[in-house]
Amino acid sequence: MLPDYPKAKKKIQNQLLRNIERAAYKGPLDLIKKYKFDEGHCFKVEFVDGESDIVNAQEIETSVSIDLNSYEELEPEEIFMLMEKCGDDLNDSIQEMVFKTLKQYPGDAFNSVKVKGEIKPEDIINIIEKSPMDFEKSGRPIYPAIGCHPKSELSAVKAWNDLMKLPEYKKKLEDLIKKKWSEWIDRENSRKLVG
Repeated sequence: MLPDYPKAKKKIQNQLLRNIERAAYKGPLDLIKKYKFDEGHCFKVEFVDGESDIVNAQEIETSVSIDLNSYEELEPEEIFMLMEKCGDDLNDSIQEMVFKTLKQYPGDAFNSVKVKGEIKPEDIINIIEKSPMDFEKSGRPIYPAIGCHPKSELSAVKAWNDLMKLPEYKKKLEDLIKKKWSEWIDRENSRKLVG
């Protein structure tokens, strides 16, 4: 009888599951706070304006399956490729679910900018303009998380890079950051001390 290695198998299983989870939450999903629920079927979402809503859990699945009769014949590379495909499928399903859920809320529930075609630096400036912004103690801005449809991700990255590099956009951004800094200082100074 061959020896069984339960600790090694558990370690490999955990690594495979971490790889699937990492793949499932890449892209814009990586910016969203995640919470693990061990029980329950819904959770409460609180918006910036104080309103709240109950969101029911939704099932997601992948099309990846492994035939139990032939899994012992799979090479390790094939297993890792299947796990990566599983993570990618889950990522697509989760993103679709998130965007479908967001569409249920009125446009003013979130700071959103509708864009037709490719995202441009002006669109990102509009998003920053509409969003409240925080700053680090050093004065460095903490930019708002920007979510977009997966098909727009490349144009969003290009627009962000153009915004940071091209002088005409960089100047607009600097002026906007000065304005946001001033708003942030006013907001911080007007806070009431709790005591």
